[in-house]
Amino acid sequence: MDEKLIPAFVRGLIKNFILFVRELMFFFIFPQRILKRCRFFEIEPFNGQRIFFSAHLSNWEIMIYAHGSLRGKMAIVGKRLKNPFYDRLLTILRKRGNVVVLHPDEPFKIMRFLRKGYSIGFLIDQYPVGQNYCEVEFLGVKTRCTTAPARLSLLTGIPMQAGFIFRNGKFYDVIYGRIIKPDGKTPDEIMKSATEIIEEQIRKNPEEYLWFHRRWRN
Repeated sequence: MDEKLIPAFVRGLIKNFILFVRELMFFFIFPQRILKRCRFFEIEPFNGQRIFFSAHLSNWEIMIYAHGSLRGKMAIVGKRLKNPFYDRLLTILRKRGNVVVLHPDEPFKIMRFLRKGYSIGFLIDQYPVGQNYCEVEFLGVKTRCTTAPARLSLLTGIPMQAGFIFRNGKFYDVIYGRIIKPDGKTPDEIMKSATEIIEEQIRKNPEEYLWFHRRWRN
């Protein structure tokens, strides 16, 4: 990045964070008003169950809520937050949108909801712990990526699909992006493709990428 652009970029990051906090507060009190501002667009239309993957881009919580409320049965797999208060608050928020909250250490529960017809969502821009990961290059730096979505896709035959949300004036545009079918691919190949897809969206809107986790630990 050109050094002259860095101040404007930092201002964009701060603005996005303030917006994110304000939106969550408003969302918690008036969720239906937020839903009325959501618009859905399908780059690759697909009817049926999907294993969604996304990143901490714009306000992903609104995207999760909007899909669970308006588009179909939805479960999200995420780590438990270290702060019990915030973990409980986030769980309540997601459940308001008929979203089931699952955790990585609940594989049988995840499979049970897949069998019930739920779509499952993962935020894949997190540094995974445990053994189910692959090495990827993310924003020019090598790091790890979970292979759980790919393994579920291979096991069940359910395709993976990218999902993103972007602010567009007073609206929130929920984008159903590219589909990755598991045919003839390995978990590592699938997740490298998924990482490239989310990286492409982050590079288009870098100031809306909100991340405080140690994504790169090497």
